[in-house]
Amino acid sequence: MASPTLSPTRQPRSRSALQLVAGLLSLLLGGTVAGSAQAISFSPGGLFAPDDGTELFLPRFHPEPSCHCALINEVGDAATGLTHEWGIYFADDPATLIPILDQTDDTGPQQVGVDFDSGIIYDRDSGGVVETLFAPSLDAFGFYLFIDYPDPTADLLAYSEPGLNAGSLDLAGTFPTLDNDSIYLIAFEVDQQVLALELVDSVTPVPEPTTALLFASGLLLAGASRRRDR
Repeated sequence: MASPTLSPTRQPRSRSALQLVAGLLSLLLGGTVAGSAQAISFSPGGLFAPDDGTELFLPRFHPEPSCHCALINEVGDAATGLTHEWGIYFADDPATLIPILDQTDDTGPQQVGVDFDSGIIYDRDSGGVVETLFAPSLDAFGFYLFIDYPDPTADLLAYSEPGLNAGSLDLAGTFPTLDNDSIYLIAFEVDQQVLALELVDSVTPVPEPTTALLFASGLLLAGASRRRDR
């Protein structure tokens, strides 16, 4: 697979997310193997709930930078030495990939932010340098991982939406923190090898279509029941 064409992207981060990274780095990289109920075998445990199967997210208003900003902290990267990218895409245009972290971020902790209101990605480790510009949007977005292996037939492009992956494989795990439902650990795994771990602050999961349908049906039934009781 040829390397995808990407637009040239980074911002502030939350102290709570940074504390999670500092305190749990060794735990997360060690991981535990869960049962088949997990979408992927990796499970961080500890302060994280099980994989909730989320495929898409919405940006959540973050009061610290006063914008719809996703705050990113890199926890683990197994693609060191290879051309690779981890980033986001919008659900209505999954072919347009917006890189956030790549092989230039292989040294030291990485702290990045995405300003969805302005369409800017900042690298906080470089003094707030703007790395990428994209069309501002508050629409649903997902995550992707691209790795360019020496053997072109082994190149990997994995999306958080299984339906976009070859063979519809589920290669991503999404683990909400137990004490903050806006902070998620995002993991990409292939053949039980965790290739990327990122902590994402200030996002809201988009319900699966079936879950949303059941929720809507429940509201309709509740409304009908109240009308009958009048």
